[in-house]
Amino acid sequence: MSMEECTYIRLGILAMSSILICFYTTSSTDFLILFRPKFDTTMSFEQKAFVYEKMIRAFRKIDHSCEMQGMYCKRPETQHVDCGRVLQGDKDYLSTLTGGSRIPLIPDPYLNMTCPAINSRIRPHHLHFDPLKLSGTAFARIVYTDYEFIEKQIQVSYHPQNYFCFAVDQKSPEEFHEKMRKLSECLPNVIVLPATESYDSEGHNNNLAHYKCMQELISRPGWSYLMLLQQHDVITKSVYELDRIFELLDGANDLWMAKEIAKRRNKKLKWTPRELRMFGNDSAISKEVLDSELKFSTGYVQGSLSRDTVEWMVRKVDLSVFIDQWNQSKYGGDEQYLTSLNINPALGMPGHFTDECLKQDVPVPGITRHRIHAS
Repeated sequence: MSMEECTYIRLGILAMSSILICFYTTSSTDFLILFRPKFDTTMSFEQKAFVYEKMIRAFRKIDHSCEMQGMYCKRPETQHVDCGRVLQGDKDYLSTLTGGSRIPLIPDPYLNMTCPAINSRIRPHHLHFDPLKLSGTAFARIVYTDYEFIEKQIQVSYHPQNYFCFAVDQKSPEEFHEKMRKLSECLPNVIVLPATESYDSEGHNNNLAHYKCMQELISRPGWSYLMLLQQHDVITKSVYELDRIFELLDGANDLWMAKEIAKRRNKKLKWTPRELRMFGNDSAISKEVLDSELKFSTGYVQGSLSRDTVEWMVRKVDLSVFIDQWNQSKYGGDEQYLTSLNINPALGMPGHFTDECLKQDVPVPGITRHRIHAS
């Protein structure tokens, strides 16, 4: 090699080093926004650097053999996570993955949204599905963001006998709406409602969204229970575990219930079945029940309802005024709608429960929602 060639090589190395130094000293936020536009920019510089360093390593040694073997493939962000230590409850190790050290999942701007790609992610060809004893579970979920999370939740609870209904917030970005529409086009048991309402943290329109899903789902055959969910609820039981749980419930509804939070109800409105126009003129409900104010309780939006309950709500009773009046609450009316129906046995809702525990100030536990507060 000549002296002149060596000089050119040294100059090339120097130029490349300068580029890399500039690249390294550029804000990691800028780098991550360039390739992952929705990266969490509230994280510290050190945490961002840690995440993209791990991702770069993962991309360098990415191995698709897991797909060939029918195994779960980790995302690049979590390639370094030792799942064994997590599942064993290693607290010291878990502390490196939670709180300030949490691992954000970064949306893929190049996610393949063709039907073959969607199907390969949700129901890979190697999967085998055993028939469900109760012929399936239906899911109604209100969503507004994080498409990849939602797709993953379908995957973990997917079965050909299950149904998935989504109510998409009208305010969501068009890209999110488009991905959800594509999802419903590619999977026959996924329903995406027309986006006609907006939802908020005060609970407005949540009951209406779930009710519209009920109207769609009740015409679909087979399923035995409906789970009511919200955006980031995580399914922690397998398809077959859910099937067994609902078999044991044997038609009973699962709703966490406690005494009514009175300020959540507009007491200027009438709350008798007659004023709520719940039943037609030919109803067998007694005059005493029709003209008596309902009992009320509070709970969660999440719950599990038997198919008979859903059919009663959609076809046997008119809940439009009831839903509308709860929607007039300033906050949390959505958490008192279902539980109040559930503790009024005179209404005839299948799977209902007594209010005797609430009279003794004893909350009624539920198993559908398990809440963990984390920083």
